[in-house]
Amino acid sequence: MTISLDQMKDDIQTIERHFYEVIHHPYFSRYLSVPVIDHDLISILYYGMKKRGCSPLYIKNTILASLLVETALSVHDAVESDECMDERTRKERQLTVLSGDYYSSLYYYFLAKLGDVSLMQVFSRSIQAINEIKMLPYETDDSCSSSKNVRYLYKHTILTVNILKHLKLDSWIHAAEEFFYLKKLLKERKHLPGKKETELMMDILSALDGQDGEGTDSVSLIMEAIEESRRKIEAALPDWLPVRQYIHSRMQQLLEDNRIYHDFVAEEG
Repeated sequence: MTISLDQMKDDIQTIERHFYEVIHHPYFSRYLSVPVIDHDLISILYYGMKKRGCSPLYIKNTILASLLVETALSVHDAVESDECMDERTRKERQLTVLSGDYYSSLYYYFLAKLGDVSLMQVFSRSIQAINEIKMLPYETDDSCSSSKNVRYLYKHTILTVNILKHLKLDSWIHAAEEFFYLKKLLKERKHLPGKKETELMMDILSALDGQDGEGTDSVSLIMEAIEESRRKIEAALPDWLPVRQYIHSRMQQLLEDNRIYHDFVAEEG
């Protein structure tokens, strides 16, 4: 199957525009920043459904529902638990929670229009699994903390992976999952060195090092993890040429934009 890059670009822009129209709410817009969506998530799901010959409506509604779920998760994750805050901050936090709930409530509307019960079940199971994983950091059993942290890091790929399974594209899963993990590593790497480590960074370091993340050589661990992730992606690239080229070119672009190869050379020197 041949996919026109111009057609793909137009389709994705249409979906993105529709997404922002759907989530627009004057009260939220007044106090909260506009959510940022993941273009790679859209592209990989788009390729997957194009590969399976899905209709334009099916592609659009499935991606919109996915974006709404992912945005709701990101919004809720961004809410801080600090009790010391002024009135404006408290109001913004309450609105942030409400906006996440609002986005989450919208996804079913688009799925219902498709009438695909099995796809609805994919979303339901995925959201349940994500919520269960989000509770892992609060469990008291430390006997498998490293395993918990690894699962926690991958929580945002669960829905995408399950949609690919639903499309019977299991051979794409490892590359896609590892690609989104690489993006998280690169994003968190920007906090190093010399900056306060985020909670996610501590989770990453703990998962990589098998310890609590303190007292480790954070930069070296992250750089090693980035290189390992790159190798895993290279080895797992799907056979279907359009998505294979997309993931590979995006990976290269991300590494170059983050000056990864330059930093590896500098460390070895």
